[in-house]
Amino acid sequence: MLWSASREKDASTNVSPALTGLLLLLTLTSVSLAWSGVIGIARAEGAQASDPAHLMQSESLAPVNDAGYKPQIPIPTGGDARTAAPNYAHQGTFKDRKGSRVNIVSDYDVDMKMIADTIDKSIHPKAATLAILVVSYLKGEVRKSCGAPAEVDIKGCYVSTTKTKGAMVIGFDDPNLQQTLLHEYGHHVDQQLYNLEEVVKCKGDGDGSRRWLIARKLNKEILANGWSCKYEKGYINSIAEIFANDFAQLNGVEKWEYLLFPFQEPPTKRVLAALKRDIKKPFKPKDLARLRGRFNKSGKRDFRFRVQIPSFVDADAKGSVRRMKLMKGKKILDQDNKYVVTLLKKGRNYKVRIYGKPGKKYDVMIARF
Repeated sequence: MLWSASREKDASTNVSPALTGLLLLLTLTSVSLAWSGVIGIARAEGAQASDPAHLMQSESLAPVNDAGYKPQIPIPTGGDARTAAPNYAHQGTFKDRKGSRVNIVSDYDVDMKMIADTIDKSIHPKAATLAILVVSYLKGEVRKSCGAPAEVDIKGCYVSTTKTKGAMVIGFDDPNLQQTLLHEYGHHVDQQLYNLEEVVKCKGDGDGSRRWLIARKLNKEILANGWSCKYEKGYINSIAEIFANDFAQLNGVEKWEYLLFPFQEPPTKRVLAALKRDIKKPFKPKDLARLRGRFNKSGKRDFRFRVQIPSFVDADAKGSVRRMKLMKGKKILDQDNKYVVTLLKKGRNYKVRIYGKPGKKYDVMIARF
């Protein structure tokens, strides 16, 4: 993949990472430059910790723990590289042909291209923007930058600002850097994929993706409140973390011990295939039909449809509708006088049947989400 890049350095700048202004990097202007070959990550300037980990390692050492913390950053608007992050010694912008952009800043002279290449080689959606702050994990700078207390050991964190924009913090001297980077990037991918936002009011970066959810067999647990898109039920019960872990394995982390998830099996090939399909062809909510008119002599009307992706389907009635049924063949899945909804598997022979007094008006909106 060809990247275009712009990079500014000020070797005389020697300050601690200041998170203020990080998201201004989302508007950096890039200058085209084609790269090829594989370059090892550079030794960090002034780092007294161990050498930076090679990003292309293929085996995870331990589960990533970000504990649900977020970068503690304001969200300013506008600006370029010089005005957005004047306190950072090194700044870089990398853009691929799909339109995705990665903006990286650090006070350490790390190989930013290697970080960008790891993201570029991953399976990811189009036209998203990510800002990355690279600090020292061994010096405790990741924990501080993510706002975690001293007793919490975390390796990275992520925050979304819009559907396609976000920021993360990672440590160049993290001994498991590839997995941490891909795990946190998994949260960024999660943010771009629609799933449960309208079902259980989840935030976009914490609800996984639709085909993956069904393949993982987590839908029943979520709807029964056994799992959560938030962290009030604990880190290990968060759908966001399982999704990010699976995303890391999809993109080259060969061995995953799931030490934090002893009751959760590693993803199967079917689960990873579903996740890949979600990224390549994302599920989107859609209005299926709007039924308007008057009831005939039978006092009923059917709307037949098929489901190609597991979907929540609802029907919302206005007017003189007396009763509605959501059915598969002759089997009633849900019924009510004004509103029906249920999760439907892929298949045919689905229908919404409405009842009313002959001659009376009906108005029914049917949608999938």
